[in-house]
Amino acid sequence: MNTQPLPLARRRAKDYYGRRMEIFPGIHWLKGVIGGNSWLVMETGYAFVIDTGSPGNAHHILRCAQNLGVGDKLKYIVLTHADIDHAGSAAELKKLTGAAIAVHTAEVPFMAEKSNLPGALRWLGGVFPKMSRCARFEPDQLLNEGDVIGAYEVVHVPGHTPGSICLYEPRKLIFTGDALRTHAHDRLLPPSRPTALNLRQATDSMRKIAGLDFYALFGGHGPPVIGNAGAKLRDMISRLPREAF
Repeated sequence: MNTQPLPLARRRAKDYYGRRMEIFPGIHWLKGVIGGNSWLVMETGYAFVIDTGSPGNAHHILRCAQNLGVGDKLKYIVLTHADIDHAGSAAELKKLTGAAIAVHTAEVPFMAEKSNLPGALRWLGGVFPKMSRCARFEPDQLLNEGDVIGAYEVVHVPGHTPGSICLYEPRKLIFTGDALRTHAHDRLLPPSRPTALNLRQATDSMRKIAGLDFYALFGGHGPPVIGNAGAKLRDMISRLPREAF
């Protein structure tokens, strides 16, 4: 399969509802989704969504899928983790489409915790006792390391949350959720300290991702990194101050 990014003119293709952007063959970055990045992935005979952004995006995502001709072919809603800015529209999108929500096994007990804010933000729980970082939904499929969805392997990368995952197509590409951050000009950034539930685990997971072979990286926030993304990640890690992590 072709692994080259699409020409700029095609990457900028937009439509009224989706403002879609096919940035890699069969992968659409759903622009206009509020919150974290949302991706529509085409497989043979069906499609699936990776992350849904914050609450209120479900109809927008469905219209994107309909405009791409797969509105009635959404099979899965795969969540890289349960934070409300990534999973906030999962339950509503499931109602609209019947797609099954898939999340890592370790995320389920975390979602049920009364206090699941990271240390740097835990004070908010004292001000807003009912505040939770997680969206509310009932998972249909529980994922574990090595499970497969379409062409993608599940890679467990705890740290940001206990059940954070990547979806990895070997020697091609990886979706990382919030296990990594991206910035303009193909810049990769380490996990966010304030939002990581366990910074040591998050750091170990970053190094685990760096041990994989991929050409393109699609993060939970920020633009994708297309072209030698694995090498760029390893270079970024090599430049981190020893005391940083």
